Amino acid sequence: MVNGNCDLVIETKRFGDRYIRMVKDRRIHYVKDDITDPAILRVLEHVNGVFDKPKQTTTKEQNEIVNKIKKQNVKEG
Repeated sequence: MVNGNCDLVIETKRFGDRYIRMVKDRRIHYVKDDITDPAILRVLEHVNGVFDKPKQTTTKEQNEIVNKIKKQNVKEG
């Protein structure tokens, strides 16, 4: 039982001799780079669903980004 606000609701299930931890509800979207305490980061890395998956970019989008950077470098140089 928690009195107050919870940033994460973590469900723990036992499968054999192991436990699986999953996020059921969250208020805050965590970013790995923002967590400075290594002990907390180690715990959160083993809970499925705490961190958002990185956005994947298509090859076309990657090429457009590279071309923009090249154009900026040409203008500056």
